Amino acid sequence: MPRRNAAWLWMAWALAAAVYQQGAGLHSGANMFKHVVEDAAMLDPDAPDAVLLRDGYAWMRTTWEHYVAHYLYAAGAVLVSFTHAYAYRDYQPTRPVGAAQKALLLCAAVLYALVIASVAVEFPKGTVVALLLIVIYGWAVLGTFLVRRKQVLSIGTRPVIQYFFYSYCVAFIIVLGWMIHVKGISNRVESSGGHD
Repeated sequence: MPRRNAAWLWMAWALAAAVYQQGAGLHSGANMFKHVVEDAAMLDPDAPDAVLLRDGYAWMRTTWEHYVAHYLYAAGAVLVSFTHAYAYRDYQPTRPVGAAQKALLLCAAVLYALVIASVAVEFPKGTVVALLLIVIYGWAVLGTFLVRRKQVLSIGTRPVIQYFFYSYCVAFIIVLGWMIHVKGISNRVESSGGHD
């Protein structure tokens, strides 16, 4: 990769990692402070400030924790994976990949699929976002890349791209199973009646 392209890629990765970290920090902060506010409101539910405290709790939980923070760190995580896939798009092992390495690749793909699917189940409208990510990026971009090179099923020929592609395929099955289970696109909290 030319030096200039590598510099741009490093900057894109650093920006994506920073977005991810900001989202994680906002999530932790909102999660921590919402419980303090909720506890204060519960001390005396009839106090004049209790309504204000409950509103503050709902605002922190809904706006900051569930929307701003979740989507910031999800966007950062997706962008980090984009930079990894782009950086290693042409990587092919110089030696044949053994059965143990192929098994590890598939296990890693399943683990990443579980991360994608579990995050989708937790986010507000996360199933829709996950399906868009899977179909648009996972299948249309990465899948097309592998199909054109006839490397979809030749495990280990492009391990990084295949890792992401296989992960998105497994995540699709899990997310689809969740949607069938809840009969829609509800996340975990919505499907349980709104209780965390």
